[in-house]
Amino acid sequence: MSTEIFANYSIDLLDSKNPYYELKIQNYKTCIQSYKNGESHLRHYPLRATIQTNETCNLKCIMCQIHGQEVKRKLLSLSFKNLQKVVQELFPYLIEVHPTNIGEPLVYKYFDYFCKQIANYGVLLDLTTNGMLLNDLVILKISPILKDIKISFDGFKEETFQKIRKKSNYGKVKSNLFKLLKYKKENGHQFTVTLQMTINKLNYKELLEIIDFAHEIGVNRVKAYHVFSYFKEVDELSLLQHEVEFEEIRIQAINKAKKYNLRLEISEPQQHELNETNLIQVKCPLLWTECWIDCDTNIYPCHSHFPLKFGVLIEDFKKVWNSKNYSILRDAQVLGFPSLICKNCGVNYFKKEENQKVTYDIQNFFSKTLKQNLKDESIKWSNRSKQFFLNRQ
Repeated sequence: MSTEIFANYSIDLLDSKNPYYELKIQNYKTCIQSYKNGESHLRHYPLRATIQTNETCNLKCIMCQIHGQEVKRKLLSLSFKNLQKVVQELFPYLIEVHPTNIGEPLVYKYFDYFCKQIANYGVLLDLTTNGMLLNDLVILKISPILKDIKISFDGFKEETFQKIRKKSNYGKVKSNLFKLLKYKKENGHQFTVTLQMTINKLNYKELLEIIDFAHEIGVNRVKAYHVFSYFKEVDELSLLQHEVEFEEIRIQAINKAKKYNLRLEISEPQQHELNETNLIQVKCPLLWTECWIDCDTNIYPCHSHFPLKFGVLIEDFKKVWNSKNYSILRDAQVLGFPSLICKNCGVNYFKKEENQKVTYDIQNFFSKTLKQNLKDESIKWSNRSKQFFLNRQ
């Protein structure tokens, strides 16, 4: 299982001529060994970091919490001083970095510096963007350092797209996408391009057309996951409690993607009783391989649940990485009895069958409290997180 886990970190894409290459490879090997041995005190640094660079965006998408009525505080950005701290502490060891889980990374004030340091330290960039700012200069800047770029694409029809992604421009996003793919092909870059769709009642019927479109233009992957609601208006858009509407489309999408040899990552159907014989329990690798750093440099151990802070980067990353709380979670994983936020989490399991049904943590998808048919002790998948919920305390 460890081979499959660590294959996700693309060491083959690293620049072997970069002065930090050997350090990254050694860190990678040490990480694998630490995971296999079940060590709780780690000698290595994470392989991947999600860094919340900014909470700001140039759009006003209808499901986004940034512009929700319930946001009660000023939106934050990672300061230049703290960005430098992140770079100095982690970039020599990281294989890949993902900026911002909330906002649009291309509007971050220090994005140019961020990219320069990624290049200097030989890190791979995993980027999610709304595509509006992908002009020629940005494409030139990010292409040499990209691992994957996910472009939000929430409707094949212009009317649907514009209804969901307010202040965006359907034609401009498509034009920028075409320019990116053309530049990639002409310059032989190896990064992958993904169209990312947030499935909801307004757009789910257009998934098949998006898959056709992706295949036609040479996109590598389509991602389609349930909308994640932060306020009551968006609760009504969710298909999670009405999946009969989505299931026929989902099955057709899987078959179509196979026909095209197109990679498709799609929400599994919900079920009320989980067949645990279809699961293989593993040590959640994230406690050994990844970390999440907020705008205020708070460090979190997980992406799937409400925040459990373990410290701040400005103290000393390695000290936080090997703190008592981290050790408790790792030791519990090794013993086979995950505790605290890890308890009953689906990330502790591998599914034996592709696209098999799972039991969702409904509370992690809706803004309001919903009655679940699952027992509290059931294994649940969250799929999308409230990790950087804007009204967190």
